[in-house]
Amino acid sequence: MNKREIKNIIILVIITIIMIFINFLINGMFDDKISYCKKIYNAVFKKIDINEQLKINETLLGITDVYGEGIILTINDGSDITHQEDVVVLFDELKNAGAEAISINEMRFTNSSYIYCDGNVLLIDGKKIQAPFIIKAIGNKNNLSIGMLRNKGYVEVLKKAGLEVSVEESDNIEIPKYTKVISENYENAKTNIGKIVESDKLIGKTSMNDSGIEITISNKISAIYMMQIINNLKSGGATAISVNNERIVNMTDIVEINETILINSNSISNPYIIKVTGDTQKLLEGMNLANSTINKLKEKGAQIDIKKKKHITINEYVPKRENSKMNLEYVKSK
Repeated sequence: MNKREIKNIIILVIITIIMIFINFLINGMFDDKISYCKKIYNAVFKKIDINEQLKINETLLGITDVYGEGIILTINDGSDITHQEDVVVLFDELKNAGAEAISINEMRFTNSSYIYCDGNVLLIDGKKIQAPFIIKAIGNKNNLSIGMLRNKGYVEVLKKAGLEVSVEESDNIEIPKYTKVISENYENAKTNIGKIVESDKLIGKTSMNDSGIEITISNKISAIYMMQIINNLKSGGATAISVNNERIVNMTDIVEINETILINSNSISNPYIIKVTGDTQKLLEGMNLANSTINKLKEKGAQIDIKKKKHITINEYVPKRENSKMNLEYVKSK
């Protein structure tokens, strides 16, 4: 092998290494390390208080006990007619009215929580709950009360269905922390900075890069169908979700105005591209269940395409209106 050949091989190796490095950068493979270094830099130069930042993130994750003013919504159901879609819609209306933390029967509802019906049994994160259903929400009590008791709101729908529903304002609502493991990566982080980096991804402050699926729905669908799809994805272990690049965070609300869906107060239209990170197999199994919302839509003739993705990036949450879903004005940590 002459010198020219050796030189060409060395150049080829260098180009290959550069291309691999660029590919890693494009696919976000170094995002965690870059974020970790930024946190250390900001901590050293006192641009952030690590302990305070972690406290805020843990509150947004739902893994701390919290209290504050808000409302208590009680549903008395002696006939087992309350279903998962009822709770999904109620929670969404609470978020739209400004709820900053929610629980049902003393179970904290987080960004990874899901609601499921097994016959007449209602389950939250796989745990059975029974009537009466007591929903607590922390936020501006007047706004929450008005939002839930408004004309044509879902409380009115439930009352017309024969359920006893009451809404009570309170100056001191207590909501317990989420008790299950929120994330293995978060639990295994050995430093507070590591926990901040992991929790930033989970709550939507930074992008999430992982394997997952991409769902494309060509037809126009209702906001309730969209809520149900997101609920189904969470039951399949989704670690992050976006719809048309709108990141779904803990207090994301999904409403419909004049047949237009708004997510985080921003309008979206079909085709709906739903990106999801998590265990690909589990996510696909959840979508293929006979009673999944995706299958119900397919039965109605909707055009839906689901693709596996070895790598998918879900962008960070970016508020485009004044009210950020990350702000906690009424929630206080214990």
